[in-house]
Amino acid sequence: MSHNLTAPKIDRATRQRTYKRLKATPDLTEFVLTPEELDEEILIYEYEQELERLQAKRGYK
Repeated sequence: MSHNLTAPKIDRATRQRTYKRLKATPDLTEFVLTPEELDEEILIYEYEQELERLQAKRGYK
């Protein structure tokens, strides 16, 4: 099974939703993110969510 780790293009609506979610997170409100840094945070968040989903599916904790 091959893994595609190339960064997908992030549409504006996704960026805005994620920005609002990140902005509401207390430990991140002190940072001002550039659009590139925000895209990176979005990708990290999405990959972590997918990893958690796959681990739960396979019974990992």
